[in-house]
Amino acid sequence: MKLRFLLDIMFGNYQEKSLPLFLETIEGSNDFLKIQHHKEAEDHKSYSISDIPSSVTLEIGDSLQSFKRFNGILYHGFCIDLEPYSDKEDYLNKHFSPRTRGRFRARQRILDQCLNPKRKMYYAEEIPDGEYTSLFLHFQKMLEERFDHKQVHNYEIPLIPLYKEMFRDLVKKGEGCIYAIFHEDSPICMSMSFIYDRTVYLFNTAFYTDYDIFGLGHQMVIEQLDWCFKNGYQTLDMGRGDFIHKRKWVNKRYLYQSTVMVKPGRPVLWVRSLMQTTGYTLRFHALQTLKKIGIHHLASRFLKWNYKRKTQSTEAISHIHNPIGFLILDELPKGYKQVLLSSSNFKNQQREIYQFCFKEKLNKPLSFYVRTSEEHVLYMKSGEKKFKLKYNQIP
Repeated sequence: MKLRFLLDIMFGNYQEKSLPLFLETIEGSNDFLKIQHHKEAEDHKSYSISDIPSSVTLEIGDSLQSFKRFNGILYHGFCIDLEPYSDKEDYLNKHFSPRTRGRFRARQRILDQCLNPKRKMYYAEEIPDGEYTSLFLHFQKMLEERFDHKQVHNYEIPLIPLYKEMFRDLVKKGEGCIYAIFHEDSPICMSMSFIYDRTVYLFNTAFYTDYDIFGLGHQMVIEQLDWCFKNGYQTLDMGRGDFIHKRKWVNKRYLYQSTVMVKPGRPVLWVRSLMQTTGYTLRFHALQTLKKIGIHHLASRFLKWNYKRKTQSTEAISHIHNPIGFLILDELPKGYKQVLLSSSNFKNQQREIYQFCFKEKLNKPLSFYVRTSEEHVLYMKSGEKKFKLKYNQIP
């Protein structure tokens, strides 16, 4: 039976039917855990548990003492150790250059000034049904849009119903949290995290690509760092995956491991499990050797080039069909009514409009207007600045 450590073992108690394995602490220490088998649960010939962080010492309980155990190394995990820092500003000042900190502040300032977003952390509370359903509907749309934009498959989209089921109970019990930034009463980015002891596990994040000019991914990390400091957490764990953007944030890494437990008297399964876990470890060390010679930098450059090639092609097609012209006005014409951008005829051009606002450094709340006599025209106002947005080519 295959199980995932965080989803099925550590936080699997949200499920109505219990899983065969469960954890208990050893002598009150949250770093030393003992894995046990439920007496009433069905027996299996073997149990394979993946993604066990090396920060946890996992021991075999009495009910599984007769099982043969095989271990393998999977990959590195990455985290931000908060102990050396007093607060969010101390971390940012010591970890990033003044130029990078300036970029973070500029993007947050323009987002706040133009869109006036609302931020909310859901933690240790019961989220109303309608609000909770809306969060996960948007979360799924964010993931689908993001990976359609990158033209790659995302294995997590089919798992969203599972995440929705489990996080309702985890958030209520304070074993998980959901952070979201809202614009026009709808989330534009969202993250889900597990919480255990003094560690917040940043599990999954997503945002609408229309807003990517504002650096929402960075802003979510900064906001959650601030929340961790204020609530006494020691570590913000960013999970597995050796990505360049992740390395910019972390100051510590560890190992993810896999363990396979096989019933006695099963020599074929023993050999198979030994080969499997040994293969994991050999693959890990082979990848580390390739990284030493810089292969990951070449792979990163290729992935960035390929991503830009795909997105530029997609954006070029969109631009050909629906290019927008921006005209500066002294005054708005009479006979207009205010609308939400997301419900206007320009809703599919939000990304282009927000990029224009960022480029022009507009620093006042945005408002949008239409006139019934001009179907393909939108008026925009930011403080004293006024603009006429018009399709150069009617869609």
